[in-house]
Amino acid sequence: MARIRNETARPGQPRWYGKANRLSGFVIMGTMLATGLIIAVGERPEGDKGFNAYDLVLPGFGYAGIIIFSRAEIVASPFFLLIKGPFIQRRIPWSRIEDIDSKGKWLTITADGESYTATAVEAMNYSLMFNRRSAPQDIHKQILEYRESRATFLDGPVRWSFVRPPMYELALLPVWVAILLDIWTS
Repeated sequence: MARIRNETARPGQPRWYGKANRLSGFVIMGTMLATGLIIAVGERPEGDKGFNAYDLVLPGFGYAGIIIFSRAEIVASPFFLLIKGPFIQRRIPWSRIEDIDSKGKWLTITADGESYTATAVEAMNYSLMFNRRSAPQDIHKQILEYRESRATFLDGPVRWSFVRPPMYELALLPVWVAILLDIWTS
């Protein structure tokens, strides 16, 4: 597979992502920031001064939560289906898609004999237990409708690239640095 530059959805292109997952990522980061601020304003529970490796746990958990839960999404364009995961995105031309499966917890796209899992929207466990229609099944239907009505079938390989961090993730870095510096110097 060839690498591509970072792709973003343009106005008018349908995109799907898990709202509950994004909210979970922001809640995790918010909780870690609040805990860090409390420790920075007050004292450490141990009363130690200076650098402590445990201080890096809060930003680590915060960033892990926000990266894993909030980056994943699916974007349909006239020429390809873009599947973004936490770290890697894949651009699959419509002509290469052989099958779309929505029976499990996630949406699985088969292209050129390889399966790609879209973790952007997942089925809730109660949907799977009681055989109810799930979010991946709804998205499956919407993707097929989009493919039939607007997709242009150009040939090309499945391409991949690393996902560029969103601006809000980068904006949080100076906040964490300030919190950690305050903890370490007080």
